[in-house]
Amino acid sequence: MEKNLKKKGKILSIAKDCELEVSLQEDGFKGSWFRAILEQNPTRVKGKKLRETIERCFIRPVPPECLNEGVVFKEGSVVDAYFNNGWWTGLIVVERPDGSFFGLL
Repeated sequence: MEKNLKKKGKILSIAKDCELEVSLQEDGFKGSWFRAILEQNPTRVKGKKLRETIERCFIRPVPPECLNEGVVFKEGSVVDAYFNNGWWTGLIVVERPDGSFFGLL
């Protein structure tokens, strides 16, 4: 049986060797997303130990490469920021004069 993930009314197929992102719920990692590869389909594991089991609600597809086209960032915007090899939920606090932003993760 194929495992599926629903997101915004669409069904996304998740299969062995699929690249995805997982959110860790351990202290210091909540709100972060890291790339992972599905090594085993949980329905097909017969007595074999998985490296880690992640609930479906903490799995999402890898986003498209370019998501910034037409996006306007401003103070108070909630964003995903790439930091320490993962994506962290953050908040834009201030826009600097050079057009860059200062945020909190």
